[in-house]
Amino acid sequence: LYNGLTEIQQGQIEVGRKEIEEAVKLDPGNARAQLLLGEVSLRLGAPAAAEKAALEVLRRNPSNALAAILLADSFLTRKEWKKAEQIYQAMIKQNPKSEVGYLKMGLSRRLQGKLKEAAGFFGQAVETNPKNLTAINDYIFTLAAAGETATAKKVLDETVAKEPKNPLLWDMVGRFQMASGKPAEAEAAFLKSIELAPDFTAPYYQLGVIYASQKKFPEAEARLAKVIEKDDKNVGAHTLLGMALHSEGKIEEANKEYRKVLALSPKHALAANNLAANLADGGGNLDEALKFAQIAREAAPEDPSVGDTLGWIYYKKGLVDTAFPLISDAAGKLKNNASIRFHHGMVLAKKGKSREAAAELNAALALDPKFPGADEAKKTLASLK
Repeated sequence: LYNGLTEIQQGQIEVGRKEIEEAVKLDPGNARAQLLLGEVSLRLGAPAAAEKAALEVLRRNPSNALAAILLADSFLTRKEWKKAEQIYQAMIKQNPKSEVGYLKMGLSRRLQGKLKEAAGFFGQAVETNPKNLTAINDYIFTLAAAGETATAKKVLDETVAKEPKNPLLWDMVGRFQMASGKPAEAEAAFLKSIELAPDFTAPYYQLGVIYASQKKFPEAEARLAKVIEKDDKNVGAHTLLGMALHSEGKIEEANKEYRKVLALSPKHALAANNLAANLADGGGNLDEALKFAQIAREAAPEDPSVGDTLGWIYYKKGLVDTAFPLISDAAGKLKNNASIRFHHGMVLAKKGKSREAAAELNAALALDPKFPGADEAKKTLASLK
């Protein structure tokens, strides 16, 4: 079981799943192993296997709440709404003071397109636990999607007023302002989030989107250089400067900034991930690239872009079977990213899945005909015909 957990943490999900399967065979009554196998199965798109694991735990212990959630989630993944909601509603009835059942019901209704009903359940989750940021986030953005933007903003403003030094809330403000078409306000919120927590990666990505859409990277570079002149140990400024330089094609200069970040903050996921990707794509040392990608994965195990970088390095090292689940997962979660779709196409081609590979490579070119791997994508497409 420990080996399986270690493999998963290193991004080798399929290998980890096999290790956990062995643990389950040796001890079918190990609830922890069964639940972990079920969770990994869901991540790999195998809800029937997740259902089987959940039922095995419930057969031995009908009151196991985690197994009940896993069973319901396996139904939800297959759009068996009634079966999933029967379990979620039972959870609410059994433990009305827990936000979990309300959150799950909200998710189910949102997936069905019933936004006002979903917002109602998310609101109940927030009432039950006002400090649950997942509940607050889902409530605010579902309200906005349902056309109740003013109510959503009021809830968000009140929440931030209670915790003005919470970087996660400022990131939420930034995303809300972006969705509302207010990039200047969004930028200020993301910068505030970074100021409060320089190692928190999410706002960096969002700022990158803003700067790219407004072509503000040269301006950002000049501004950040001045910040660093005053404070050379400012992790956030070095990271953003690296991103700005990267976007201007100044890869070596960007890498220097990422290395400075990692000297100051050795587990900074974004700097480690970007440095790893640059080394892999720029003809750098793949072993060094792998080291940084694994640092990023350990720091941000759920980030699909980090998983893609790690997978792409494995691909370049000839470890296609290890690369495939990482890149496939990232491509499913970041469908509008041309580079990741390209990576998916390339690994599919190596696995002999020509039709699926061609579809992914064409999708990458449709998203961005001039992305860095476009020429290689075209050559590979020609070879698949």
